[in-house]
Amino acid sequence: MKRYAKWIVGVLLLTQLFSFSAIAALAAPGPDQAYNPALSPDEIRSQLNVPGDVDVLTDDQMSRLIHVCHAVGAYLVRNADGTLSLTLQDPNRVGVSHAFLREYRTGLEEINALIRRGWLTVDDQFNLQPAPGLPTNATEIEQGLTEVEQAVAGKAVFRTSDAPDAVAPDAVAPDHHYSRGFLFSFHSGRHHIPYRYASFGPTFASFFHQGYYTGRFSLLFGLHRSFFQRTFYYGGYGYIPHRAYYNHYGYNLFYYYPYYYGGYGRWYYTYLWY
Repeated sequence: MKRYAKWIVGVLLLTQLFSFSAIAALAAPGPDQAYNPALSPDEIRSQLNVPGDVDVLTDDQMSRLIHVCHAVGAYLVRNADGTLSLTLQDPNRVGVSHAFLREYRTGLEEINALIRRGWLTVDDQFNLQPAPGLPTNATEIEQGLTEVEQAVAGKAVFRTSDAPDAVAPDAVAPDHHYSRGFLFSFHSGRHHIPYRYASFGPTFASFFHQGYYTGRFSLLFGLHRSFFQRTFYYGGYGYIPHRAYYNHYGYNLFYYYPYYYGGYGRWYYTYLWY
């Protein structure tokens, strides 16, 4: 009986293993499809089998975003209390819209809120650094980010009737688009992505017209810089935010590794949380 029990347990474990592999294989691109920086948003959605209304940041757009990140970041000032201010008044100086700049300022409010909470600090190069008060528990981080987002949303001064490109109405919490999400395409071997730069989070969030996501993006990239640099050296995709188990935010990540058994490349899938 013991022999049969062990055999049954082994079969069940293998079944679970192959089931997970099958799911990952369906979600990720085929092993013969290397990362292609020329793909259009629709082609990326099709390759990753995600809904058609998912907002996509392409490889070429990432290049533009990094340029804008540094251009706007040149106008950042660190205040005496460690928070940040933006001295840029005319968005045309850096080639962005008024709406983009409003989203960016919204994102700075979130970063400043995290600095005041003792979660983050800003060094002399304007890079975000984890502070002693930053929680290590994902639930605490999620709760804190939600509180910051709701507080910043309540301060919104632009209503949709103010201008054609106005952002969120007053006192409305940001829409998290749980079923939709954002998808970004990037290649850390091609792009020098400033993961911890204080300007990167608000620039990234403003691209998606969601300055309220700045806190999440800043923590995601800032806390996992080495992971992204190493894992996405050959290119890959991130699909965020994805509603995960236990109501935490998670990030579906697909990355390509060209040197696999027999010299063939292969796509890998991982799930990353705070």
